[in-house]
Amino acid sequence: MHELSDAPAGVANAAAVASAELDAAAWLAAIIVERSGEAAISEPTLQRMERLERWVDAHLAETITLDRLCALSGVGGRRLQKSVMTLRGQSPLEWVTARRLAAARARLLKGAAGVEVSRVALDCGFTHLGRFSAAYRQAYGELPSATLAAARSQPDRRNISQPDRLLAF
Repeated sequence: MHELSDAPAGVANAAAVASAELDAAAWLAAIIVERSGEAAISEPTLQRMERLERWVDAHLAETITLDRLCALSGVGGRRLQKSVMTLRGQSPLEWVTARRLAAARARLLKGAAGVEVSRVALDCGFTHLGRFSAAYRQAYGELPSATLAAARSQPDRRNISQPDRLLAF
Protein backbone atom coordinates (compact mmCIF):
# COMPACT_ATOMS: atom_id res chain seq x y z
CA MET A 1 0.00 0.00 0.00
CA HIS A 2 2.89 2.33 0.84
CA GLU A 3 4.48 1.74 -2.58
CA LEU A 4 1.18 2.49 -4.30
CA SER A 5 0.77 5.77 -2.45
CA ASP A 6 4.23 6.92 -3.60
CA ALA A 7 3.76 5.84 -7.25
CA PRO A 8 2.91 8.47 -9.86
CA ALA A 9 -0.75 8.78 -10.82
CA GLY A 10 -1.81 7.01 -13.99
CA VAL A 11 -3.87 4.21 -15.44
CA ALA A 12 -1.45 1.49 -14.32
CA ASN A 13 -1.35 2.88 -10.79
CA ALA A 14 -5.15 3.20 -10.67
CA ALA A 15 -5.52 -0.47 -11.62
CA ALA A 16 -2.97 -1.48 -8.96
CA VAL A 17 -4.78 0.61 -6.33
CA ALA A 18 -8.14 -0.93 -7.30
CA SER A 19 -6.64 -4.41 -7.05
CA ALA A 20 -5.13 -3.65 -3.64
CA GLU A 21 -8.46 -2.26 -2.44
CA LEU A 22 -10.24 -5.44 -3.52
CA ASP A 23 -7.64 -7.58 -1.76
CA ALA A 24 -7.99 -5.51 1.41
CA ALA A 25 -11.79 -5.70 1.28
CA ALA A 26 -11.69 -9.50 0.81
CA TRP A 27 -9.25 -9.85 3.69
CA LEU A 28 -11.43 -7.69 5.95
CA ALA A 29 -14.59 -9.57 4.94
CA ALA A 30 -12.92 -12.90 5.74
CA ILE A 31 -12.00 -11.64 9.22
CA ILE A 32 -15.53 -10.39 9.85
CA VAL A 33 -17.08 -13.68 8.71
CA GLU A 34 -14.58 -15.68 10.78
CA ARG A 35 -15.25 -13.68 13.94
CA SER A 36 -19.03 -13.76 13.49
CA GLY A 37 -18.95 -17.54 13.62
CA GLU A 38 -20.61 -17.84 10.23
CA ALA A 39 -19.16 -20.12 7.62
CA ALA A 40 -18.68 -19.04 4.05
CA ILE A 41 -21.37 -20.38 1.73
CA SER A 42 -20.07 -22.99 -0.68
CA GLU A 43 -21.07 -23.20 -4.33
CA PRO A 44 -23.04 -26.45 -3.77
CA THR A 45 -24.97 -24.73 -0.97
CA LEU A 46 -25.76 -21.78 -3.23
CA GLN A 47 -26.98 -24.13 -5.95
CA ARG A 48 -29.05 -26.06 -3.42
CA MET A 49 -30.65 -22.81 -2.24
CA GLU A 50 -31.40 -21.72 -5.80
CA ARG A 51 -33.14 -25.04 -6.50
CA LEU A 52 -35.04 -24.77 -3.23
CA GLU A 53 -36.09 -21.20 -4.04
CA ARG A 54 -37.43 -22.29 -7.45
CA TRP A 55 -39.31 -25.16 -5.84
CA VAL A 56 -40.83 -22.92 -3.16
CA ASP A 57 -41.94 -20.40 -5.79
CA ALA A 58 -43.60 -23.18 -7.80
CA HIS A 59 -45.38 -24.65 -4.74
CA LEU A 60 -46.46 -21.59 -2.75
CA ALA A 61 -50.06 -22.79 -2.35
CA GLU A 62 -48.96 -26.06 -0.75
CA THR A 63 -48.18 -26.71 2.89
CA ILE A 64 -44.45 -26.17 3.26
CA THR A 65 -42.84 -27.46 6.44
CA LEU A 66 -39.27 -27.43 7.67
CA ASP A 67 -39.14 -31.21 7.27
CA ARG A 68 -40.22 -30.89 3.64
CA LEU A 69 -37.61 -28.20 2.96
CA CYS A 70 -34.93 -30.40 4.53
CA ALA A 71 -36.00 -33.40 2.45
CA LEU A 72 -35.98 -31.35 -0.73
CA SER A 73 -32.62 -29.76 -0.05
CA GLY A 74 -30.99 -32.96 1.21
CA VAL A 75 -29.66 -31.43 4.41
CA GLY A 76 -30.65 -31.47 8.06
CA GLY A 77 -32.63 -28.77 9.82
CA ARG A 78 -29.68 -27.09 11.50
CA ARG A 79 -27.67 -26.86 8.28
CA LEU A 80 -30.66 -25.51 6.38
CA GLN A 81 -31.30 -23.02 9.16
CA LYS A 82 -27.71 -21.75 9.05
CA SER A 83 -27.67 -21.56 5.24
CA VAL A 84 -30.92 -19.62 4.96
CA MET A 85 -29.99 -17.36 7.85
CA THR A 86 -26.62 -16.60 6.27
CA LEU A 87 -28.02 -16.00 2.79
CA ARG A 88 -31.37 -14.39 3.59
CA GLY A 89 -31.18 -13.27 7.21
CA GLN A 90 -34.29 -15.27 8.10
CA SER A 91 -35.29 -18.68 9.35
CA PRO A 92 -36.39 -21.08 6.60
CA LEU A 93 -40.10 -20.65 7.37
CA GLU A 94 -39.77 -16.85 7.63
CA TRP A 95 -38.09 -16.99 4.23
CA VAL A 96 -40.97 -19.03 2.79
CA THR A 97 -43.44 -16.48 4.17
CA ALA A 98 -41.40 -13.66 2.61
CA ARG A 99 -41.45 -15.48 -0.76
CA ARG A 100 -45.22 -15.89 -0.44
CA LEU A 101 -45.68 -12.22 0.40
CA ALA A 102 -43.50 -11.16 -2.53
CA ALA A 103 -45.50 -13.36 -4.91
CA ALA A 104 -48.77 -11.97 -3.58
CA ARG A 105 -47.51 -8.40 -3.97
CA ALA A 106 -46.40 -9.08 -7.56
CA ARG A 107 -49.86 -10.38 -8.43
CA LEU A 108 -51.60 -7.49 -6.69
CA LEU A 109 -49.39 -4.93 -8.43
CA LYS A 110 -50.54 -6.24 -11.81
CA GLY A 111 -54.02 -5.12 -10.85
CA ALA A 112 -55.67 -7.48 -13.32
CA ALA A 113 -59.43 -7.36 -13.64
CA GLY A 114 -61.16 -10.02 -11.58
CA VAL A 115 -58.26 -10.43 -9.16
CA GLU A 116 -59.35 -10.59 -5.54
CA VAL A 117 -57.08 -10.18 -2.53
CA SER A 118 -58.48 -13.31 -0.89
CA ARG A 119 -57.84 -15.44 -4.00
CA VAL A 120 -54.27 -14.12 -4.27
CA ALA A 121 -53.64 -14.87 -0.58
CA LEU A 122 -54.97 -18.41 -0.88
CA ASP A 123 -53.04 -19.04 -4.11
CA CYS A 124 -49.84 -17.94 -2.36
CA GLY A 125 -50.33 -20.34 0.55
CA PHE A 126 -51.94 -18.13 3.17
CA THR A 127 -54.82 -19.92 4.84
CA HIS A 128 -55.74 -17.21 7.34
CA LEU A 129 -56.70 -14.01 5.55
CA GLY A 130 -56.38 -11.79 8.62
CA ARG A 131 -52.85 -12.98 9.29
CA PHE A 132 -52.02 -12.52 5.62
CA SER A 133 -53.25 -8.94 5.72
CA ALA A 134 -51.29 -8.17 8.89
CA ALA A 135 -48.09 -9.75 7.55
CA TYR A 136 -48.49 -7.93 4.24
CA ARG A 137 -49.01 -4.60 5.99
CA GLN A 138 -45.97 -5.17 8.18
CA ALA A 139 -43.83 -6.06 5.15
CA TYR A 140 -45.04 -3.38 2.73
CA GLY A 141 -46.58 -0.65 4.87
CA GLU A 142 -50.05 -0.92 3.35
CA LEU A 143 -52.93 -3.31 3.19
CA PRO A 144 -53.08 -5.69 0.24
CA SER A 145 -56.36 -4.11 -0.84
CA ALA A 146 -54.61 -0.73 -1.03
CA THR A 147 -51.91 -2.20 -3.28
CA LEU A 148 -54.54 -3.66 -5.58
CA ALA A 149 -56.56 -0.44 -5.66
CA ALA A 150 -53.47 1.64 -6.45
CA ALA A 151 -52.46 -0.76 -9.23
CA ARG A 152 -55.91 -0.58 -10.77
CA SER A 153 -55.93 3.21 -10.64
CA GLN A 154 -52.69 3.46 -12.65
CA PRO A 155 -53.22 4.25 -16.32
CA ASP A 156 -52.44 1.39 -18.66
CA ARG A 157 -48.94 2.21 -19.85
CA ARG A 158 -48.42 -0.93 -21.93
CA ASN A 159 -49.63 0.71 -25.15
CA ILE A 160 -47.68 3.95 -24.88
CA SER A 161 -44.50 2.71 -26.55
CA GLN A 162 -46.12 0.65 -29.29
CA PRO A 163 -45.27 2.20 -32.69
CA ASP A 164 -48.79 1.81 -34.11
CA ARG A 165 -50.14 3.93 -31.25
CA LEU A 166 -47.86 6.91 -31.95
CA LEU A 167 -49.37 9.90 -33.63
CA ALA A 168 -47.93 11.00 -36.95
CA PHE A 169 -47.58 14.72 -37.63
